[in-house]
Amino acid sequence: MREIKTIKLSKCEVDIVSFLTWGEKEEIQSVILNGVKMGMEGLNGFNPNSIRESKYKAFEVCVKEIRENGEKKQFSREWIDNLSADDGDYLYSEIDEVTNPKKKQTNTN
Repeated sequence: MREIKTIKLSKCEVDIVSFLTWGEKEEIQSVILNGVKMGMEGLNGFNPNSIRESKYKAFEVCVKEIRENGEKKQFSREWIDNLSADDGDYLYSEIDEVTNPKKKQTNTN
């Protein structure tokens, strides 16, 4: 069972997962890959909106519960979009640590 981490924002608390499953990681990556345009010569372009969509997918996958004044709130894009810039950036930085964990280096000496 995964641990849950509570993030305190200015007007609410948000519970996020402590790590991604393989399937969740693949869901987020597939959103980015949907923005890649390939042709016979290889990469023909990239839709930058797929980066934003992958952030929404990361929020969707990682956020497990939202509490405001002791009451549970429904997760939605509108909820994310209405966070203050500081709260949104802070929450995303916490989610980014989950979605892009630092790789452990092994000593091969």
